Amino acid sequence: MARMWEIPAAYWHTDQWSDGQPRSVQNCTRYYGFAQPQVVKGFELAVQGRRRVYPRQMRIFITNTPTEPWQLVYENRDLPKEAKHVVSWTDEVSAQYFKVEVLAHHGSNGEHTEVAQDPQNVPFETLNGFTFITQDEHPLHRVRVPNLSAQPRLESPSLLAVDAKLLSAPKLTLMPNAVEVTYPWTRMTFSRLRPIQTHWSWDTERAPDRSFNLLVNHVMHPHQPVSGPWWQQVDGTRSGLQLGGRLTIGEGGIRYDRVEIIPGLVRDYMFQWQPDGLLLNITQTVDRPLPAIENEAWRWVWNHETAIMATLGHPLPEGKNGRCRFPALIHAPDCGPLAIELIEGDPATTFLKVDTWREQRVAYLGIEVGVTLEAGGELLTNPGSTQIAVKISPAKLQLGSSAKLDKRSMRRAFGVNWGGVFGFRPEYFGMSNNAASLNCHFIQHEYADMAYYTETSLAGWSMMDLCGYSIGLALRGGMGYGDNREYFLDTDASLLIGAGTYLDKTRDGRWADRHWAAIERAGQRLLGKTNGEGLAICGALTGNSGGHQWSSNWWDVISFGHLDAFSNALAYRAFRQMSSMARFMHDDTLAKDFDRAAIRLRSAYWPSFFNPDTGWLGGWRSQDGQLHDYAFLFINGMAVVYGLVPEAAVSPMMQALEKQRAASGFEYFSLGLPGNLIPVRREDYAEFVLGAPLAADGSDSYEFYENGGATMSQAYPYVRALGMAHMPVAERVGEEILRAFEAGEVFGGVGAGIDWRTWSGVANGYEGMLADQFYVLLAVAQNLGLAGPLSFDWG
Repeated sequence: MARMWEIPAAYWHTDQWSDGQPRSVQNCTRYYGFAQPQVVKGFELAVQGRRRVYPRQMRIFITNTPTEPWQLVYENRDLPKEAKHVVSWTDEVSAQYFKVEVLAHHGSNGEHTEVAQDPQNVPFETLNGFTFITQDEHPLHRVRVPNLSAQPRLESPSLLAVDAKLLSAPKLTLMPNAVEVTYPWTRMTFSRLRPIQTHWSWDTERAPDRSFNLLVNHVMHPHQPVSGPWWQQVDGTRSGLQLGGRLTIGEGGIRYDRVEIIPGLVRDYMFQWQPDGLLLNITQTVDRPLPAIENEAWRWVWNHETAIMATLGHPLPEGKNGRCRFPALIHAPDCGPLAIELIEGDPATTFLKVDTWREQRVAYLGIEVGVTLEAGGELLTNPGSTQIAVKISPAKLQLGSSAKLDKRSMRRAFGVNWGGVFGFRPEYFGMSNNAASLNCHFIQHEYADMAYYTETSLAGWSMMDLCGYSIGLALRGGMGYGDNREYFLDTDASLLIGAGTYLDKTRDGRWADRHWAAIERAGQRLLGKTNGEGLAICGALTGNSGGHQWSSNWWDVISFGHLDAFSNALAYRAFRQMSSMARFMHDDTLAKDFDRAAIRLRSAYWPSFFNPDTGWLGGWRSQDGQLHDYAFLFINGMAVVYGLVPEAAVSPMMQALEKQRAASGFEYFSLGLPGNLIPVRREDYAEFVLGAPLAADGSDSYEFYENGGATMSQAYPYVRALGMAHMPVAERVGEEILRAFEAGEVFGGVGAGIDWRTWSGVANGYEGMLADQFYVLLAVAQNLGLAGPLSFDWG
């Protein structure tokens, strides 16, 4: 029986087909190998998983040694959308190593699947069911390639061999198996047995909690990476727990010397503490060119069950996906941001590398030293001696404004949690639900709104730039959740608002020139969905009761459809931003078209959605003419914030909603807000999902998930509307929200579920943390006068 091993990897690089046609893609790549060369007759690919991903473009390469160039043996640019593919080759192929790439897969066709679907965003799951067919036609048995290297223990000083004066400033504590470093803003622990880091916690505003560990320190198999050096070759060779070396404790830091990663690759490490941060010095010595698929001189493995970490770095368009240039920010909710900067070394061969493995609830941040990119996407570690120095220090990523700031802006909620909204993933070039989730198109305006008022202490770095990457990718056709424009009516609107806000802040003409065609397409696409009155219509979803359809907007399991008040509010702001952008691009004719579109939509909005029986706006008007009204706070709040409510009607409407809220008994603002104050009937909710009611009136699942569950997500509009309407409760709401963020009660790790809670505080979500939750901090800041208005008209 043939035995096969596999290594997953993925790349973003400028690529081309065999005929030389260029294309820029992120591809899903896996390496396969056999103990000895095998004759392979073809392959079988059975699409697997709850959210199936169907490959569309695929190719396979072979080689017999890790140092030989890859040879193309199979290429298909149009695989049909089928659950199983069995492919046989005319000429049998003999090789030891195989590389399989999927460059694109089929779209969702409106199935509302949370899967990234694009040549620029191909998930690993595409190849989960891939199997080679060998000459003997036996099924292949996958195995892990063991690390056969010996693993001697470090030379480590004894307790008695260390001068007491070296154990202070910062405080170094020798434990039987580790060295603990305590500093005003951080606590780290390094192994005395191997060159690995076992603990890291920090807090940029107070002493770090010793029990709070952001690193993975519990592995389930011997080949799971830990925090320390990491190296991996296409033949399966890995660095494992490293070879030998010596631990030295010196004044101000510790050293790992003579660490032999593999034969011919040796590194020295010095962790040195300075008054304003940590300096990591790495010296790498290589005796020959060493090809690799992963080579990180030092890697941190984040525990996403503890906190969902985000690396806010500028991604490079070539090489392995997730590769970033220095400097960058590392952000952990309730811990604050750290800056990571290259102080010494060649920026052309020294990079940051980010990877996230949601299923395993881990993420990686590594430092690549002395590498160049090979044509096939692999890395070449350059021979010779390379030295670098990386500085890690507390940073600022917080509320900033042209208005005069006072001590209220220094609240901990703004200081360490303001940046939590930015779920940027360098691997995907985009802002995501969180840094362990996927690109999410219909909240790009939220990221841009907060980036507009974000201040950072890191020179040469801009949060708005990261928003520009994300918005630009989505506008150009990059996929993510909400990518299907026929179903999600709010996607184009959100992207247009985000693009307009980006340009309002940056006035970046080059970005505008590059994306203008895509921006104009999105604007015309949205405009083309408007009816005779000027309201945008979702033609794919009727919104009729009893259909149990998913939504036309962010509230995905409530059956919004047809005339959607949420999406139309966004469309109104999008039309105004489109007008501003057209003027910026010197197209006055187009600007006037969108001016008229905004005026028509505003004129039709209030008459179409106002419910005289309740005194507030309903959620959607379905194709059959029915107005579906569940006292949606976010819709009414957004209509106030965006100026869609007649001025004389604002106060009565808000008073009516507050009366309904009081009658419902909801007073728990530290949990956020319920999306609706009246239970959503079963006929207007998707089936077999979180919060789906069994009772016809929806009362049996009320307070659960999107059926009235409390959340900070989408709380921004109503909290801001309370302030704009000068409602007495606004101050109390803002203070309770800030205290909840300061206590760290609003978010958790992957799977914690506290992004949604019952009114008694019991978690019933699934993410643990959503970027949307942090958007409410902007509303509180605006209500306090610490941030200005949202971007509308500026061109």
